[in-house]
Amino acid sequence: MTLNNMSGLLGDYLNDIKEKNFVSGVKIVLLNTAQDRLLTLIDRSLITDLDLTVTAQALSSTDGSFDLSGLTKKVYNGVQGIDGIRLTGGEFSGKITFEEYKYLSNKGRTFQTDDPKHYFRGVYVFVNPYIGQTIDIYYRQVPTQMVFGTSNTECGLNSCFHEIIVGLACESYVDLSPVAARAYQNAISKIQTMNSNNIPSESNENSKIYNQVYSSNSNANFLSR
Repeated sequence: MTLNNMSGLLGDYLNDIKEKNFVSGVKIVLLNTAQDRLLTLIDRSLITDLDLTVTAQALSSTDGSFDLSGLTKKVYNGVQGIDGIRLTGGEFSGKITFEEYKYLSNKGRTFQTDDPKHYFRGVYVFVNPYIGQTIDIYYRQVPTQMVFGTSNTECGLNSCFHEIIVGLACESYVDLSPVAARAYQNAISKIQTMNSNNIPSESNENSKIYNQVYSSNSNANFLSR
């Protein structure tokens, strides 16, 4: 579905095909907000369009740090968007907390390449051991923001999610028209079905909680927004 199609469908749902109340600038905000909303509701493993790997990233020779904010494609949802850190050509690193790092450091732990560790502080990841090492970073990138223009910037997610995004864009307007309410509820129902049919993984906890709340309140108006 093209961005123009998504915008037109949203106008239909909102009973505003001629854009008297919802101009294109408003609708693009609604669609982009709905796209972000989808990522918080659906199981992490169901959307792979945003998965990215960058390789052979240089570590600071002083402390083994790497500035994640310097990545060309930004990380979605901070450190929660990091799926894995690996020594290039070697082993995946085990994530530890800064407190655990301080404990191991105080105990004189010598970190080895066959069992590397990393921790996060601010926008930095610190990897040990780091002398002579580079890292591969597996992460989820920020989704492309849709933009109207001479050449539209289209939705970057798989087309199977486009109608769901349009439905979620109706969330604040379920009282505006029965069509908007149905579109929103259908979007939630599809997300629930996808989550329930998905093989258990490192599932998005927000989607589990949201499904539980929605199951106990059949009317979308009772959902917290």
